[in-house]
Amino acid sequence: MLFSTTTTLIAILRDRMIRADFARGAVEPTLLVIRPRPDEEDPATLVASALSFDRRKVSKVLVLLNDLWTHTLEVPAVNVANMPEDEIRQMLNFDSEPLSGIAPFDASIAVVPLGRNKAASATALTSGNVTNQYWVTQVQTYVRDQIGEAVKAAGGKLIGVAHPCDTPLEPGMDGYAYRAPVEEPALRAWLGGWLQRVEDKGAAVPIVLPAARVFTQQQANRNAAIFAVLLMGVCAAHYYWSTAQIAKAKAEITASEKPAAQLKQLKQQETQVEKDIKSEKEKQEQLADDVKAAEATLSAQRRRLSELLKELTQATSDQWVLQKISGDGHELILNGTTMHPDHVDQLATELSSKLASLGWGVEPAEQQATNWTDSGGPWTFDLHIRDLQKPKSPVVRKPLLPAARTTVVKPPDAAAH
Repeated sequence: MLFSTTTTLIAILRDRMIRADFARGAVEPTLLVIRPRPDEEDPATLVASALSFDRRKVSKVLVLLNDLWTHTLEVPAVNVANMPEDEIRQMLNFDSEPLSGIAPFDASIAVVPLGRNKAASATALTSGNVTNQYWVTQVQTYVRDQIGEAVKAAGGKLIGVAHPCDTPLEPGMDGYAYRAPVEEPALRAWLGGWLQRVEDKGAAVPIVLPAARVFTQQQANRNAAIFAVLLMGVCAAHYYWSTAQIAKAKAEITASEKPAAQLKQLKQQETQVEKDIKSEKEKQEQLADDVKAAEATLSAQRRRLSELLKELTQATSDQWVLQKISGDGHELILNGTTMHPDHVDQLATELSSKLASLGWGVEPAEQQATNWTDSGGPWTFDLHIRDLQKPKSPVVRKPLLPAARTTVVKPPDAAAH
């Protein structure tokens, strides 16, 4: 089961705030406190207030927030055929922006697939008449993180944030209008049902999970320092032990009157122990150098990725449309459309000059004219950004040249002439 200790459900509804504590394996709350919701709009403040309804400590906390945006979206099935789940989630994050008003780069999202809206043949699927339905819940990332900090301040751990609506909404319905039961018996059963849905790994409810734990530079430095101190302590203990063993060996040699062969053996042992001490000191110095090098490398790698994302964000223009970002461990591939190839050439030139110092190489854009207009446009383009600090991909590419490669596809009529 997902929960191994006491679980607390915090429900921030339109008119009420609820704290319900559940013992392990229980479906009825051992503690239920209901208070009117104040005029405060900040979700993290409301969650902290609800956690303070009782002095008992909390462990794992699930927050049901009525202010979250939740909706059922439909996508043509042919558009998501054979698409990985991560790409579908990113696509829905962008598709939700016009409805939720939350920028996709500032949002955290949870998605539950609901299947197709109707049974259809392979021909209908290809024609785009069949749609896949998804239940989507979206929240600003900073709101989720602030709620997590409020739970942490109360001594607990956030396991997720969800909308209190426990069934998919019909298209066009507003999740904010959802109302939980009012009578206490029905409310207890509803809260217990929520707990069972979360415990069930196959439960179809979108829950926005907390951010994965990432060590800050300060935490990494602290852990490295602790490790270095422990290592120096072990080395120091070994040094004093070795010194004591040497002194003991010398005392035995002086006090004993054993044969010369035995005395020679003891001296050899003394020499070996001294070598071990010197070797341990050298290892200690080498480990200290390795810690400094690892910290510098970690800092540089984090800065490179953040700077790359920053430059991509600042390069946004209305002269071209970025439709997809893909890639592997060696490069990123930007796919999009432009009305004129010069715009993408300019984008490649600007990114190349800005990213060169960070170890990224920008290849000339591969562009292809669709010939929908008399001028040949619009053009689709692929722009490759390669990590020069990693081994090159075995795919053979042409040298980086300032000129772009543009391919013109003639219409069927032109080809006939």
